[in-house]
Amino acid sequence: MTKKSSNPKFDNCNIEHTIIGDNSQYYEHYTDNSQRTHISENYSTFEGRKENENIIWNIFTAFIEKLAPFFISRFGETKTTILGFSISILGVLFCSYPVLFNDNNLSIILDNTGQKFEFTFVFGYALVIIAVIILSIGLISDHTKCKKCNKGFGYKEIKRPLIEETRCSKGIIQKTTRYYKCQYCGDEKIVSSKRIIKYKDLLK
Repeated sequence: MTKKSSNPKFDNCNIEHTIIGDNSQYYEHYTDNSQRTHISENYSTFEGRKENENIIWNIFTAFIEKLAPFFISRFGETKTTILGFSISILGVLFCSYPVLFNDNNLSIILDNTGQKFEFTFVFGYALVIIAVIILSIGLISDHTKCKKCNKGFGYKEIKRPLIEETRCSKGIIQKTTRYYKCQYCGDEKIVSSKRIIKYKDLLK
């Protein structure tokens, strides 16, 4: 059964290039004949890119999805998020320690030139990276949680989003509609988001 949703957590989807504003970007990135495309004077529709077409993002989300059961099964989503925030705060404190206390005792030599790098900053930076990974587990799991079977990492984008553009006095109204399906129970979700692209921004 297909459901329509306006879940605000999906509203920050990547928005594609504007066809009305710059035709050259259209012809460069959207050249296959399989895509639904309509262009008129004040209105256009075309297919954008799926969220999983970014290779780096795919690798990152696959890593997060593999790591997620270890944290969620032990702490749950809420406590996992709290753990991530706590580690991030601790990491920021370690990174700030040399600046706040002007303590040069905790340092390591990077090379023979005598360049020094604070050990506390290195440790703090590592904690921040770990915190980002843990926070991503909770955020991505919640973002993709199926509303029917309640499983995290359930919804996957099943086809290219439909993008509609309408020219108005304020700029270009761009509406993006994305299509998701749960990999566990098959529940489908349609999510739409809008934004206005001001004409002055097209000239940048």
